[in-house]
Amino acid sequence: MTRFHRSLDDRRVFGVLGGVGEVLGVDPNLLRIATILLFFMTAGVPIVIAYLAAWVILPAGTPAQRLLRDREGSNAYARTL
Repeated sequence: MTRFHRSLDDRRVFGVLGGVGEVLGVDPNLLRIATILLFFMTAGVPIVIAYLAAWVILPAGTPAQRLLRDREGSNAYARTL
């Protein structure tokens, strides 16, 4: 089971949404768009608090997680051939 973490590679601010996207298998850009929409729909305060809390709570991804993801990606490519 993969634990939630902040991304080391796909970061725009702190890597929170990049890491969540990696774990859930969702494009982080879609999460960013949804976050921006929620920001404007809720006057921003809850989203900012949730993002900052995730930044403080979530650990940074490790190089081992990066290697595992790369290895899984190469295996997925090999299976499609």
